[in-house]
Amino acid sequence: MAVGQVSAAERLRRGGLAEAIRRDRAVAILRRLDASTVDPTVEALLSGGFTAIEFTLDSDEALAAISRWRERGLALVGAGTVRRLEHAEAAIEAGAQFLVSPSYSEEVVERSLELGVPVVPGCFSPTEIDAAWQQGATFVKLFPGGVVGPAYLRAVLAPLRDVEIVVTGGVDETTARSFLEAGAVGVGVSTVQLGQADGPDAIEAGSRRLLGAIA
Repeated sequence: MAVGQVSAAERLRRGGLAEAIRRDRAVAILRRLDASTVDPTVEALLSGGFTAIEFTLDSDEALAAISRWRERGLALVGAGTVRRLEHAEAAIEAGAQFLVSPSYSEEVVERSLELGVPVVPGCFSPTEIDAAWQQGATFVKLFPGGVVGPAYLRAVLAPLRDVEIVVTGGVDETTARSFLEAGAVGVGVSTVQLGQADGPDAIEAGSRRLLGAIA
């Protein structure tokens, strides 16, 4: 990693968004919602206590929602499922304050560092996790964390103690605390796990339960 990248990475790791995730320890993930359900879902998440929200780019509505909610300034707004360089650039142009990927792309991490935007690549093996961290990822996302559980995270962090990991993929109110106790700095929780099928009121209630479980 070049000297400039080191400086950019450290600034982002010490920045306000990273500190907010460390403080609140949870990010809500909106996946594949249509235009009619995005705003009520975000409002329910905010009412339930979330302060950081990730809109995944596998929805046609995602970029517009990122732009709209960034302008409103009521939450930290990020883009998820960022798999290619053009995804990263489009999301940042729309106003994304952080980028999250399901996989590890060196060029996405590099471009994010160049543009000064926190980036959280998805990794699974210790080799991937360490490579992403050494490149300068703000956090590393363990995905799918629900498949391997807290014991895997604890084992990975034993030799990689300096790596800060956010766990996503199947995390819910029954497992979130266990991942945090195993060493995660935060968890990403899908609205599906928060009661999306039953509407905004259920999402708000699910958010309160989840955040209460990790308080």
